Amino acid sequence: SDDSVTFSDASIETAIRTAIQKPEGKIMEADLAGLTSLDLRSQNVVNLEGLQHCANLETLDLSGNRIADLAVLSGLIKLRQLNLSWNLIVDIHPLAALTNLELLWLAENYVVDIGAVADMTKLVDLVLRGNRVVDVRPLANLTQLVTLDLKYNQVADITTLAGLTNLDVLFLSGNAVSDLSALSGLIGLTGLYLTANRIVDLAPLSSLINLTILGLYKNQIVDVSPLSRLTKLQQLDLSDNLIENIAPLLIDPGLGQGDVLDITTNPMETGDGTIGKAHIDLLIQRGVSVLHDLI
Repeated sequence: SDDSVTFSDASIETAIRTAIQKPEGKIMEADLAGLTSLDLRSQNVVNLEGLQHCANLETLDLSGNRIADLAVLSGLIKLRQLNLSWNLIVDIHPLAALTNLELLWLAENYVVDIGAVADMTKLVDLVLRGNRVVDVRPLANLTQLVTLDLKYNQVADITTLAGLTNLDVLFLSGNAVSDLSALSGLIGLTGLYLTANRIVDLAPLSSLINLTILGLYKNQIVDVSPLSRLTKLQQLDLSDNLIENIAPLLIDPGLGQGDVLDITTNPMETGDGTIGKAHIDLLIQRGVSVLHDLI
Protein backbone atom coordinates (compact mmCIF):
# COMPACT_ATOMS: atom_id res chain seq x y z
CA SER A 1 0.00 0.00 0.00
CA ASP A 2 1.22 3.49 -0.78
CA ASP A 3 1.07 6.30 1.69
CA SER A 4 -1.19 8.50 -0.41
CA VAL A 5 -3.79 10.58 1.37
CA THR A 6 -7.39 11.17 0.35
CA PHE A 7 -9.68 13.94 1.54
CA SER A 8 -13.41 13.34 1.77
CA ASP A 9 -14.17 16.98 1.13
CA ALA A 10 -13.31 18.31 -2.33
CA SER A 11 -12.82 21.87 -1.10
CA ILE A 12 -10.25 20.69 1.44
CA GLU A 13 -8.38 18.79 -1.27
CA THR A 14 -8.43 21.85 -3.53
CA ALA A 15 -7.08 24.10 -0.78
CA ILE A 16 -4.35 21.62 0.07
CA ARG A 17 -3.32 21.16 -3.57
CA THR A 18 -3.01 24.93 -3.84
CA ALA A 19 -1.01 25.13 -0.62
CA ILE A 20 1.43 22.37 -1.57
CA GLN A 21 1.50 23.46 -5.25
CA LYS A 22 0.48 20.06 -6.56
CA PRO A 23 -2.53 20.52 -8.86
CA GLU A 24 -2.84 16.84 -9.78
CA GLY A 25 -1.60 13.37 -8.98
CA LYS A 26 -1.74 11.50 -5.71
CA ILE A 27 -1.18 13.53 -2.57
CA MET A 28 1.46 11.75 -0.49
CA GLU A 29 2.09 12.09 3.23
CA ALA A 30 5.50 13.52 2.35
CA ASP A 31 3.79 16.30 0.37
CA LEU A 32 2.03 17.40 3.54
CA ALA A 33 5.09 17.52 5.79
CA GLY A 34 5.81 21.15 5.01
CA LEU A 35 2.20 22.31 5.39
CA THR A 36 2.01 24.53 8.49
CA SER A 37 -0.93 26.79 7.64
CA LEU A 38 -4.30 26.17 6.00
CA ASP A 39 -7.21 28.52 5.37
CA LEU A 40 -10.55 26.76 4.80
CA ARG A 41 -12.90 29.61 5.70
CA SER A 42 -16.45 29.43 4.36
CA GLN A 43 -15.94 26.42 2.07
CA ASN A 44 -19.10 24.53 3.07
CA VAL A 45 -16.92 21.90 4.74
CA VAL A 46 -18.66 19.13 6.68
CA ASN A 47 -16.19 16.23 6.78
CA LEU A 48 -12.61 16.80 7.93
CA GLU A 49 -11.39 13.28 7.04
CA GLY A 50 -7.81 13.41 5.75
CA LEU A 51 -6.73 16.46 7.74
CA GLN A 52 -5.24 14.15 10.38
CA HIS A 53 -2.38 13.59 7.93
CA CYS A 54 -1.47 17.29 8.02
CA ALA A 55 0.46 16.65 11.21
CA ASN A 56 2.61 19.77 11.07
CA LEU A 57 -0.23 22.29 10.89
CA GLU A 58 0.28 25.21 13.26
CA THR A 59 -2.49 27.49 11.97
CA LEU A 60 -5.88 26.22 10.80
CA ASP A 61 -8.92 28.32 9.94
CA LEU A 62 -12.15 26.33 9.56
CA SER A 63 -14.56 29.13 10.39
CA GLY A 64 -17.90 29.53 8.63
CA ASN A 65 -18.46 25.91 7.65
CA ARG A 66 -20.91 23.15 8.66
CA ILE A 67 -18.57 21.14 10.85
CA ALA A 68 -19.91 19.19 13.82
CA ASP A 69 -17.41 16.34 14.29
CA LEU A 70 -13.91 17.36 15.39
CA ALA A 71 -12.45 13.86 15.94
CA VAL A 72 -10.07 14.21 12.97
CA LEU A 73 -8.33 17.16 14.66
CA SER A 74 -7.48 15.31 17.87
CA GLY A 75 -3.89 14.48 16.88
CA LEU A 76 -2.86 17.83 15.40
CA ILE A 77 -0.84 18.66 18.49
CA LYS A 78 1.37 21.24 16.78
CA LEU A 79 -1.58 23.59 16.28
CA ARG A 80 -1.04 27.02 17.80
CA GLN A 81 -3.99 28.82 16.20
CA LEU A 82 -7.36 27.20 15.51
CA ASN A 83 -10.46 29.02 14.33
CA LEU A 84 -13.70 27.00 14.45
CA SER A 85 -16.13 29.90 14.73
CA TRP A 86 -19.51 29.75 12.95
CA ASN A 87 -19.96 25.99 12.70
CA LEU A 88 -22.33 23.37 14.16
CA ILE A 89 -20.10 22.23 17.00
CA VAL A 90 -21.50 20.83 20.24
CA ASP A 91 -18.67 18.57 21.39
CA ILE A 92 -15.13 19.96 21.68
CA HIS A 93 -13.66 17.01 23.60
CA PRO A 94 -11.51 15.94 20.61
CA LEU A 95 -9.51 19.15 21.07
CA ALA A 96 -8.39 18.28 24.61
CA ALA A 97 -4.88 17.17 23.64
CA LEU A 98 -4.11 20.31 21.61
CA THR A 99 -2.21 21.87 24.49
CA ASN A 100 0.05 24.00 22.29
CA LEU A 101 -2.86 26.19 21.25
CA GLU A 102 -2.32 29.88 21.87
CA LEU A 103 -5.44 31.02 20.04
CA LEU A 104 -8.75 29.13 19.96
CA TRP A 105 -11.85 30.68 18.43
CA LEU A 106 -15.18 28.87 18.82
CA ALA A 107 -17.63 31.75 18.40
CA GLU A 108 -21.23 31.04 17.40
CA ASN A 109 -21.46 27.30 17.94
CA TYR A 110 -23.50 25.15 20.35
CA VAL A 111 -20.89 24.34 22.97
CA VAL A 112 -22.05 23.75 26.55
CA ASP A 113 -19.13 21.83 28.07
CA ILE A 114 -15.73 23.55 27.79
CA GLY A 115 -13.85 20.94 29.84
CA ALA A 116 -11.61 20.24 26.84
CA VAL A 117 -9.77 23.55 27.26
CA ALA A 118 -8.70 22.83 30.85
CA ASP A 119 -5.10 21.89 29.98
CA MET A 120 -4.57 24.45 27.21
CA THR A 121 -2.36 26.51 29.48
CA LYS A 122 -0.64 28.31 26.59
CA LEU A 123 -3.88 29.97 25.46
CA VAL A 124 -3.58 33.73 25.11
CA ASP A 125 -6.79 34.37 23.14
CA LEU A 126 -9.96 32.34 23.74
CA VAL A 127 -13.24 33.20 22.02
CA LEU A 128 -16.39 31.38 23.16
CA ARG A 129 -18.88 34.05 22.13
CA GLY A 130 -22.40 32.93 21.30
CA ASN A 131 -22.43 29.42 22.73
CA ARG A 132 -24.30 27.81 25.64
CA VAL A 133 -21.60 27.87 28.29
CA VAL A 134 -22.72 27.91 31.92
CA ASP A 135 -19.71 26.54 33.82
CA VAL A 136 -16.42 28.40 33.35
CA ARG A 137 -14.45 26.43 35.95
CA PRO A 138 -12.36 24.70 33.23
CA LEU A 139 -10.69 28.08 32.61
CA ALA A 140 -9.03 28.03 36.04
CA ASN A 141 -5.51 27.19 34.85
CA LEU A 142 -5.49 29.33 31.70
CA THR A 143 -3.47 32.02 33.42
CA GLN A 144 -1.77 33.24 30.23
CA LEU A 145 -5.08 34.47 28.79
CA VAL A 146 -4.94 38.07 27.59
CA THR A 147 -8.27 38.13 25.75
CA LEU A 148 -11.33 36.15 26.86
CA ASP A 149 -14.63 36.46 25.01
CA LEU A 150 -17.62 34.88 26.77
CA LYS A 151 -20.28 37.15 25.27
CA TYR A 152 -23.77 35.74 24.86
CA ASN A 153 -23.58 32.57 26.92
CA GLN A 154 -25.37 31.58 30.13
CA VAL A 155 -22.67 32.32 32.69
CA ALA A 156 -23.74 33.46 36.15
CA ASP A 157 -20.80 32.46 38.35
CA ILE A 158 -17.49 34.06 37.33
CA THR A 159 -15.54 33.16 40.50
CA THR A 160 -12.99 31.19 38.45
CA LEU A 161 -11.96 34.28 36.49
CA ALA A 162 -10.30 35.76 39.59
CA GLY A 163 -7.11 33.84 38.82
CA LEU A 164 -6.75 35.07 35.24
CA THR A 165 -4.55 37.99 36.19
CA ASN A 166 -3.02 38.52 32.73
CA LEU A 167 -6.35 39.47 31.19
CA ASP A 168 -6.33 42.68 29.17
CA VAL A 169 -9.81 42.47 27.62
CA LEU A 170 -12.78 40.56 29.01
CA PHE A 171 -16.11 40.24 27.21
CA LEU A 172 -19.01 39.10 29.40
CA SER A 173 -21.95 40.86 27.75
CA GLY A 174 -25.22 38.97 27.50
CA ASN A 175 -24.83 36.58 30.42
CA ALA A 176 -26.44 36.27 33.86
CA VAL A 177 -23.71 37.87 35.98
CA SER A 178 -24.67 39.79 39.11
CA ASP A 179 -21.61 39.42 41.38
CA LEU A 180 -18.47 41.11 40.05
CA SER A 181 -16.26 40.48 43.08
CA ALA A 182 -14.09 38.00 41.14
CA LEU A 183 -12.90 40.83 38.90
CA SER A 184 -11.53 43.12 41.61
CA GLY A 185 -7.96 41.80 41.32
CA LEU A 186 -7.76 41.83 37.52
CA ILE A 187 -6.00 45.18 37.54
CA GLY A 188 -4.46 44.67 34.10
CA LEU A 189 -7.86 44.98 32.42
CA THR A 190 -8.13 47.82 29.91
CA GLY A 191 -11.42 46.71 28.35
CA LEU A 192 -14.39 45.25 30.23
CA TYR A 193 -17.72 44.54 28.54
CA LEU A 194 -20.63 43.74 30.86
CA THR A 195 -23.66 44.77 28.80
CA ALA A 196 -26.97 43.00 29.47
CA ASN A 197 -26.29 41.25 32.74
CA ARG A 198 -27.84 41.57 36.22
CA ILE A 199 -25.38 43.97 37.79
CA VAL A 200 -26.29 46.30 40.65
CA ASP A 201 -23.07 46.65 42.64
CA LEU A 202 -20.05 48.20 40.92
CA ALA A 203 -17.82 48.26 44.03
CA PRO A 204 -15.52 45.45 42.79
CA LEU A 205 -14.60 47.57 39.76
CA SER A 206 -13.16 50.44 41.82
CA SER A 207 -9.69 48.85 41.77
CA LEU A 208 -9.54 48.41 37.98
CA ILE A 209 -7.63 51.63 37.44
CA ASN A 210 -6.32 50.71 33.98
CA LEU A 211 -9.75 50.45 32.37
CA THR A 212 -10.12 52.60 29.26
CA ILE A 213 -13.36 51.05 28.01
CA LEU A 214 -16.18 49.97 30.32
CA GLY A 215 -19.51 48.77 28.97
CA LEU A 216 -22.36 48.51 31.48
CA TYR A 217 -25.37 49.07 29.23
CA LYS A 218 -28.60 47.34 30.25
CA ASN A 219 -28.05 46.43 33.90
CA GLN A 220 -29.66 47.54 37.18
CA ILE A 221 -27.08 50.06 38.35
CA VAL A 222 -28.06 52.93 40.65
CA ASP A 223 -24.77 53.95 42.29
CA VAL A 224 -21.86 54.95 40.03
CA SER A 225 -19.55 56.14 42.81
CA PRO A 226 -17.15 53.14 42.52
CA LEU A 227 -16.21 54.45 39.06
CA SER A 228 -14.86 57.78 40.32
CA ARG A 229 -11.31 56.40 40.69
CA LEU A 230 -11.07 55.02 37.15
CA THR A 231 -9.04 57.90 35.76
CA LYS A 232 -8.06 56.24 32.47
CA LEU A 233 -11.63 55.77 31.21
CA GLN A 234 -12.17 56.90 27.62
CA GLN A 235 -15.49 55.20 26.89
CA LEU A 236 -18.08 54.61 29.59
CA ASP A 237 -21.48 53.20 28.64
CA LEU A 238 -24.03 53.40 31.47
CA SER A 239 -27.13 53.54 29.27
CA ASP A 240 -30.32 51.69 30.19
CA ASN A 241 -29.75 51.48 33.95
CA LEU A 242 -31.40 53.00 37.05
CA ILE A 243 -29.04 55.94 37.52
CA GLU A 244 -30.43 59.23 38.85
CA ASN A 245 -27.19 60.89 39.92
CA ILE A 246 -23.88 61.16 38.03
CA ALA A 247 -22.19 63.48 40.54
CA PRO A 248 -19.56 60.82 41.40
CA LEU A 249 -18.34 60.93 37.79
CA LEU A 250 -17.45 64.60 38.22
CA ILE A 251 -14.94 63.55 40.89
CA ASP A 252 -13.10 61.44 38.30
CA PRO A 253 -10.28 63.72 37.08
CA GLY A 254 -9.71 61.37 34.18
CA LEU A 255 -13.05 62.03 32.47
CA GLY A 256 -12.19 64.81 30.06
CA GLN A 257 -11.26 65.85 26.55
CA GLY A 258 -12.24 63.28 23.92
CA ASP A 259 -13.90 60.86 26.34
CA VAL A 260 -17.40 59.49 25.74
CA LEU A 261 -20.11 58.95 28.37
CA ASP A 262 -23.46 57.38 27.49
CA ILE A 263 -26.20 57.82 30.11
CA THR A 264 -29.25 57.52 27.84
CA THR A 265 -32.30 55.62 29.12
CA ASN A 266 -31.79 56.30 32.82
CA PRO A 267 -34.33 57.84 35.24
CA MET A 268 -32.21 60.96 35.62
CA GLU A 269 -33.75 64.37 35.07
CA THR A 270 -31.75 66.37 32.55
CA GLY A 271 -34.08 69.26 31.71
CA ASP A 272 -33.23 72.94 32.21
CA GLY A 273 -32.61 73.85 35.83
CA THR A 274 -32.08 70.26 36.97
CA ILE A 275 -28.99 69.14 38.85
CA GLY A 276 -28.58 66.45 36.20
CA LYS A 277 -28.32 69.10 33.48
CA ALA A 278 -25.74 70.99 35.56
CA HIS A 279 -23.62 67.85 35.94
CA ILE A 280 -23.83 67.09 32.22
CA ASP A 281 -22.83 70.66 31.35
CA LEU A 282 -19.80 70.45 33.63
CA LEU A 283 -18.65 67.26 31.90
CA ILE A 284 -19.21 68.80 28.47
CA GLN A 285 -17.11 71.80 29.51
CA ARG A 286 -14.31 69.36 30.30
CA GLY A 287 -14.50 68.02 26.75
CA VAL A 288 -16.55 64.88 27.44
CA SER A 289 -19.08 63.81 24.81
CA VAL A 290 -22.20 63.06 26.85
CA LEU A 291 -25.05 61.10 25.28
CA HIS A 292 -28.23 61.63 27.29
CA ASP A 293 -32.02 61.83 27.07
CA LEU A 294 -33.71 65.19 26.80
CA ILE A 295 -36.06 64.87 29.78
